[in-house]
Amino acid sequence: MQLVNQPFCTPANEPSWDDLPVVLLGSGPSVDGVALERLRGRAHVVAIKEACRLVDFHEATVSMDLNWPQRPHAWDLMCREASAKKLWLVVPPDRPNRVGRVCPGAFYLRRSHERGGLSEDPCVIHSGFCSGYSGLGFAYHRRPRVIFLFGYDYTTDLKPGGKHHAGSLNPWFSRGQAAGWGDWANHFATAVPQLEAAGIRVVNANPGSAITCFPKVTSEEALESICRF
Repeated sequence: MQLVNQPFCTPANEPSWDDLPVVLLGSGPSVDGVALERLRGRAHVVAIKEACRLVDFHEATVSMDLNWPQRPHAWDLMCREASAKKLWLVVPPDRPNRVGRVCPGAFYLRRSHERGGLSEDPCVIHSGFCSGYSGLGFAYHRRPRVIFLFGYDYTTDLKPGGKHHAGSLNPWFSRGQAAGWGDWANHFATAVPQLEAAGIRVVNANPGSAITCFPKVTSEEALESICRF
């Protein structure tokens, strides 16, 4: 393990992902019971933070959450993803050490303070308030034809026993953060013009998601569409 003092990654030679759909896999409760195994070999899967526990065939794990390493069990998870060359951390250009320590093998992208839209620089990610939005910017740089959002709920049940994450994934939630999820969900609309100009279609595989700027289908309809691609 080492301190995060590595240079930012320059992903100039990263291949285009236009051969298969891209799936951005969040950890919202809507993915409970979804047959994610059907995605194996049929999509480029990008996990958002803890969602990398849900599958073993994802190609990348993306996080811009500087507090993630401090949460229960996150450290071992980050080390595992880094050793597999799957971990992409979006960190501030002037404060890279704030992310703490990670195992060698993690890649770094520069977080932009510009929160609207998507960065056209493949080394830079607009934060958009959350790792889910950063994942969208990561996928945008691969220029896929279609992106499916799974587990991008941005909702929670604030009653006793309510949860924000699927299954037993990091079952905490903050009422303070929950108050901002609506704004985070609405922020996705700022990416629509660039996505449309690039000919990238985005489909939300949760009809109950708080993100309303993309067409919605059920998870089963999304899986069937991916299998037919």
